[in-house]
Amino acid sequence: MKIDKRPIFDFLQKLQQNNSKAWMDENRGEYHHAKAIFVEVIDEIICQVKLVDPDFIPITAKKSVLRINQNLMYHPDRPPYKDYFGASIIKQEGKADFYLHVSPQECFIAGGFYHPSNEILGYIRQEVDYEADRFLSIINEDQFKEYFGELMQEDRLKTSPKGYSTDNHMIEYIRLKSFVVSHPISSNEFLNENYVEKAVSLYKTMMPFRRFLDQSLMEFREAQ
Repeated sequence: MKIDKRPIFDFLQKLQQNNSKAWMDENRGEYHHAKAIFVEVIDEIICQVKLVDPDFIPITAKKSVLRINQNLMYHPDRPPYKDYFGASIIKQEGKADFYLHVSPQECFIAGGFYHPSNEILGYIRQEVDYEADRFLSIINEDQFKEYFGELMQEDRLKTSPKGYSTDNHMIEYIRLKSFVVSHPISSNEFLNENYVEKAVSLYKTMMPFRRFLDQSLMEFREAQ
């Protein structure tokens, strides 16, 4: 299905230049139009994901799309609105996310756990340590490496977490504070009619990685 996605960029570019409540109130119709197109794109991705992943629990596209309002309680200096559209199509507690991000400056598709709780992070680190060979075989698989490269290194620990020695052969992964991979998408790729197909292909390639993370948290989910 061909969807004209240009109004999404048109709206976000204007928002970046006029990020205020007064401007949004005057242009709320354009916002809802752009959001509706984004929801339509995400809905098509969700429909296709259901066909390739028998374990996927369906979610409506509207529920997957993140609120555009910023949370200003802890960051009152931020502008009132996010200047991007984002969608998380995995909403289950203790399940690795699959996230789609769109802005005129940056588009990407990512998955995993971004800054999870210390409890969840502990389970993941434990599984990476115990199942090192399986974990390495997943992240070093040729297509996975081609699409995603290295895991996100943001905020990784400089020392070893409690219970792990510095000479542990998996220490470079155990020090991570997020277990996330991402793939950049150019503006032209997002606007192309094959964007949905690309997103689903990335989902399929990411599945073994996300399942590894999910399996490491089975005990956590059972305790909830």
